[in-house]
Amino acid sequence: MLKIKELVELEDIEKFGFNVVDDDYIWNEEANISIDRYSRKIYVYGEDDKEDYQDLGVLYDLIKADLVEKVDESK
Repeated sequence: MLKIKELVELEDIEKFGFNVVDDDYIWNEEANISIDRYSRKIYVYGEDDKEDYQDLGVLYDLIKADLVEKVDESK
């Protein structure tokens, strides 16, 4: 599972096209990616009209900016 690092201010990811849509999630609607504001976990959703194709460029940009870490869910 990927998540936003604890040291990162969630407002910093707004420059990557994310918007606060409610108290629980931050969304990038174009890339169909959400971030849980509390657990900071990143969720990528498929698109009905594009079958398996997803634009993961935004996710790549977050990783490249060193804002993301991989966590072990079994712990």
